[in-house]
Amino acid sequence: MSNKEERVWRYLVQHRNADYADVAEACGVDIAFVKGLVGRIGSDNWREETTAWSRAKVLDTAKEYVTKIVPQITVQWKITFRLSQPTGTRTLVSTLLNRRTWQ
Repeated sequence: MSNKEERVWRYLVQHRNADYADVAEACGVDIAFVKGLVGRIGSDNWREETTAWSRAKVLDTAKEYVTKIVPQITVQWKITFRLSQPTGTRTLVSTLLNRRTWQ
């Protein structure tokens, strides 16, 4: 990025509502140069003011999602095998004995 481009981008970020002539005059460049740089901007809403996100704000927002308490579930099962005498086939039998949920 050239020095001219850097001056124009910095001015545009600080003065989003400035028109092409104001930017060109403040940065010492042609209006066509400013139009060319602004033409590279892909979003239509680039002139709207934005709030700056600090690292601390991002981490605090992420912490809200990560530290939510997940309910704990305890389950007790009784598992037994039944053996059929004539064929020798085993059958698995499971029975829910207890289920408890807490925060």
